[in-house]
Amino acid sequence: MQLSSAVPASNGPQRKALWIPAIFVLSFVVIIAVNAVMVVFAVRTFSGLETNKAYDQGLDYNTTLAEAANNAKLGWHADIAISATGSDARTILVTITDRTGTPLPDLNVKAIFVRPTNAGLDEAIPLTALNQGKYQATFKPSALGNWDLRLSAQRADTKWQFNQRIVLR
Repeated sequence: MQLSSAVPASNGPQRKALWIPAIFVLSFVVIIAVNAVMVVFAVRTFSGLETNKAYDQGLDYNTTLAEAANNAKLGWHADIAISATGSDARTILVTITDRTGTPLPDLNVKAIFVRPTNAGLDEAIPLTALNQGKYQATFKPSALGNWDLRLSAQRADTKWQFNQRIVLR
């Protein structure tokens, strides 16, 4: 007696079963590729180094707090005006006054332009004393946009700092 198989072989469920692992593996490949691209962009755009002496600055943090308290006691204030003087050049004019509004002449003043997104563009510019507590310098910014302007002034044993966010256009 001969047995014959009357049921034909079915490829339907078996093909579907092969797609499930393929989709699973493909989704992981896509996730890994996207993460790799994001890691490459993150590493290329930020060096991770904010300051060269972070450990030393951390140890000197109490000194920084004491200097900030002395700043507040002085009550000095700076009025800052930046104007374009040519195609690329800018002029910064700083007026420094005490708490009563009296101009403070004979200070050694320096302006430090700090780029929040790129430490390589930071620049320190000494200001020239004019009259009536006014100090001026001409500079060429390395880039336009947001900057942190840090002013430091010194007279004998008195040190003062002032920070302000500015936009150069």
